[in-house]
Amino acid sequence: LCVAAAVATTGFNLWRLIEGFPRASHFLSSMIPPISMATFAKDFREWYWGAGEWFHSLLNTLLMAYLATILGTLIGGLISFFAARNLAHNYAVYWVARRVLEIARTVPDIVWALLFVLAFGIGPVAGILAITAHTLGAQGKLFAEVNENISQLPIDGVRAAGGNWFHE
Repeated sequence: LCVAAAVATTGFNLWRLIEGFPRASHFLSSMIPPISMATFAKDFREWYWGAGEWFHSLLNTLLMAYLATILGTLIGGLISFFAARNLAHNYAVYWVARRVLEIARTVPDIVWALLFVLAFGIGPVAGILAITAHTLGAQGKLFAEVNENISQLPIDGVRAAGGNWFHE
């Protein structure tokens, strides 16, 4: 009953909708800008003004993500040795390393970005640090779990030979 009342008040007609489908392709094709190969540079500049700046910004964004992922992976990898139960001899160090990785992982990227924008202003530094913080937490936890699953026999061998934590 409600659908019939809505159709009656809006004037919806299924037949008119079906008749309009051929014109939909014309509408969609007219949304594509007319760029010809003879005047490609002029047409491209006219329709996509600022494309050079867009490409520059795209390149900066990709480089920021690449650098942040590498930094986060390296730092998370270093912290993972302290966050592995079988490699951390001091429980306080293990506990702190786990909490650092948990906080870095659970806080969303956008929150990290807002915090770093407040600290450093809008720019690539804030973006790099935000992605680095989240990647550090995610990669550090994954690496710590891998470190916890290693065989204890080589570690016991290094300890028996007089090696320290760094040798292990």
